[in-house]
Amino acid sequence: MWWYILFIFLNFSINDTIYEGPDYEFSTWKFENIDYYPILNIEDLIQYSPSSVKIYENYIRGSDYYQNIYYINGFPVYNPYTGESKPFIPLISIKKIKIKRGNFDIENQDANSGLFFIETKKPEDKLNMEIRISDRDINFLDEEKGDYYADLLLGRKSDLKREKIYEFLLSGPLFKYKNIKFLLSSEYTDFKHSNFPRNYSFFSKIDFEFNKIKLNIQGAYKFRKNKLWDANWRLALDNYFKYQDKTKFLSSEINFDFKDFKNKIKLGYFSCEYKRDVLEDVDNDGVDDFDDRDEDGFVEVDIDYFRPVYYNSSQGKWIVEDYRKGIDSLMKLYNGNTKYLEINEKGGYVELPFYWWEAGAANLYPSTSMGPAWWAIDTTYSSPYNRAGWGARVRFDIELIQVRDTVSGKIDTVIYMSNKWYKYPFIPSSEYIRNGKGSLSDLLGPDWIKDTTLLRVGNQYMPLPWVYPREQFSIKKSSYFYFSYNINKIFKNHRITSGFNFKKPNFYEYTIDYAGGLSNIYFNLTNIDFIKRENDTSYTIIDFLKEHKIEPWEFNFYLGDNFYFKNLKGFFGSKFYVFNTSQYLSDSIILSQPDSIGIRYVKNLKKSGPLYFLNFFLKFKTKITEKTEIGFNYSNMLQFGYYYPIVNLVFSGVFLISGVGTSPLKPLRSILYEINLLQNLEENLHFLLSLFYKENIAITTLSMQSTSDYISIVENKGYHYSYGYEFILRKNRGGEYFPNVGFYFILTYQKAYGNSLYPEMFYRWQWSRFPLPENLFPLNWDSRYKFIFNFEIYMPQNLPFLFRNSGISFFLFSRTGTPWTPPFRNSRDAMEKINTKRLPPVDFFSLIIFKEFKISDYGTLGIFLDVYNLFNNENLLTIADPTWYQMFNDPEGKAKDIRVRGERRNARLGFYLKIKGF
Repeated sequence: MWWYILFIFLNFSINDTIYEGPDYEFSTWKFENIDYYPILNIEDLIQYSPSSVKIYENYIRGSDYYQNIYYINGFPVYNPYTGESKPFIPLISIKKIKIKRGNFDIENQDANSGLFFIETKKPEDKLNMEIRISDRDINFLDEEKGDYYADLLLGRKSDLKREKIYEFLLSGPLFKYKNIKFLLSSEYTDFKHSNFPRNYSFFSKIDFEFNKIKLNIQGAYKFRKNKLWDANWRLALDNYFKYQDKTKFLSSEINFDFKDFKNKIKLGYFSCEYKRDVLEDVDNDGVDDFDDRDEDGFVEVDIDYFRPVYYNSSQGKWIVEDYRKGIDSLMKLYNGNTKYLEINEKGGYVELPFYWWEAGAANLYPSTSMGPAWWAIDTTYSSPYNRAGWGARVRFDIELIQVRDTVSGKIDTVIYMSNKWYKYPFIPSSEYIRNGKGSLSDLLGPDWIKDTTLLRVGNQYMPLPWVYPREQFSIKKSSYFYFSYNINKIFKNHRITSGFNFKKPNFYEYTIDYAGGLSNIYFNLTNIDFIKRENDTSYTIIDFLKEHKIEPWEFNFYLGDNFYFKNLKGFFGSKFYVFNTSQYLSDSIILSQPDSIGIRYVKNLKKSGPLYFLNFFLKFKTKITEKTEIGFNYSNMLQFGYYYPIVNLVFSGVFLISGVGTSPLKPLRSILYEINLLQNLEENLHFLLSLFYKENIAITTLSMQSTSDYISIVENKGYHYSYGYEFILRKNRGGEYFPNVGFYFILTYQKAYGNSLYPEMFYRWQWSRFPLPENLFPLNWDSRYKFIFNFEIYMPQNLPFLFRNSGISFFLFSRTGTPWTPPFRNSRDAMEKINTKRLPPVDFFSLIIFKEFKISDYGTLGIFLDVYNLFNNENLLTIADPTWYQMFNDPEGKAKDIRVRGERRNARLGFYLKIKGF
């Protein structure tokens, strides 16, 4: 496998009549033997490639992860809003993947970092079927750890990583039509101990061939739904946020010859939808306390939020009133239009006539001093119901305490909260809170004493006051329509290729973020279609957003020449771009007066016009000796990697915070130089040395424009550069020497420096009153050395039964730890210390053992066992709290965030069945 040093583009586009010599598959993973790799997905595989660093995502050659793009049979699949790209088709359907590290490309969509070309299996002439089932519940080997604190409170074992994976593939001719073939594949993952164990994907493809015309139609769909925890939320376990995302695409490609010209037309549609909701069900009645089920902007609140609760001194008990009394009080307080009030008793919720950002809704949302009746009770509260503050309650520290019976020695666990003792586990209900006891003996008996505190949380929800979940409710939708045309013709020593691409992205975002209570509400609203209320006669945020639609589009035209002479092969081309970013500009950032709900807007916003620019690409290779080649690559490319910082409008209570600029945003410029030396030692044995240098200029940043109004604008202040070398020694299976053995050895050294880590860094830095860094510093993915060794051996058919058709493959992986910033005291300290420390190295060893059985002339049965991180290394990927790490050597911090560490040892046992030609 490894790196195809010269131009992967040549592999795809040069006809065999002018391209001579071996096809060095240095960048290709072949998936005919996918069962022999200890991987669960493509992203795991990419970390074994040179110049890539995987933290949570893959970073390639000093560029951010959102600058990678995956292709599925030539069609790009990525979110144009965020830049994120995922290979979401079933793993069993993949034939091979080609990885391009550089940004030299002309025919396909550009990417600043890496291009990943996924080719699926082709439909066969006869029916074929594959089934693969695997289970990661191998208790005698598995050491995967879950969230200790959540496991403790829920009374379960630390086994959050258990899952079963079911994969299926069927392909062949469609009925009796030999010129129409199909492929259908699916994958389903069953996550154990999850409330939402649904994660499935489908991929299908149909190939048509009529005379010299070839047509294919392909499509894929993936759905994920799960529940994730936030390290800040410890005892209110039902308040984990839930999410679901849907991704799909449909595309077609037609190839035909017209005289001596080869033509290719592509047409496609891609869409993705992500929905996140902080599931709040504190009274445990199955109703989400805050939601917007119909996506109209109005908040839907649990009916129980409106039940007045008070203590009746004459009766000596707590009284819970009907919810209608609370709704009536709220509507009178805020003069709400009851026409928009909807009560759904069956569903257990009320849709209020208030948008999320209005006081009538925001005052109901849980904060440090507010909340529903069934929170911890303030005994000084005596009003029938709190008409002014709505549900004001005091929250207390909660302790999880281990207690011991001094007579029997029995151990138990209890909750201590607000000078009251409660039985374990904690139940967020008014009945539970009312039943607290004044002493431990009242709760359990006279012989029980406190043994030790297992866990202490600063308040009922989070360990720190005034910290709230980001994106309490969020729906994000992105899609694009894609059309391209390519034509090429072969001349004597040239192949001229030309064509164009057109893309029309569409965006929708509806995000509400109660970042710090009522005084700090953020909301991201892009292309929403909320209905304005009839009594809203003044100018509102709804009017503003309708007047500022985001409608970008892209077009490019390219022309290139693949040339071939006796010992010289290469390519030269250029690409002309037109980008209409739909960005809004203002000559001077001047705010309007507050509208009826206190929001101000930037005056005189005007939409920017199209931007035009050229890209250039040059690459060639030549033979020095019969077995030695040298190559050179150069590209100078401008592009917009993603649209979020350009078109996003973020509001915070009273001001517009981002999404505008005083001048049109510049495209990101990426310049790459690469020199490659390839030496063919023997058949199937190759040596490669690559040197590279790369610059990313004019990276999009968010900078604070006005500290009085906290206005921020999008600018081009970011700069990154990286350089390094790659040493690769590869032997493929086959050949004269040791035909059943294959291996590769990779050593990569690279540096990645810059002045920004993410688009919001400048804004956060300035918000903290720090001056911008004067010098470049190591980027978060600056891992210097990377070492990989893979060895695989396959036992052939002619060996004894115990050994035949079996094998083993293992990976030894090691890389330098990434940088982190130690605690600092002042501005100068911050600039001097940024990313000056480095985490420990990341090391792991993984292997897979497999055995196949021939069960007929058409069928093969295989079993396999793979183990990731066999020696159970505890790899530290990042730090949740630098202060705690420096002072106590505890990277998880006070919140105990276990996500800072990589996966521990986990094993997978599975089998596969392949039936071909039936």
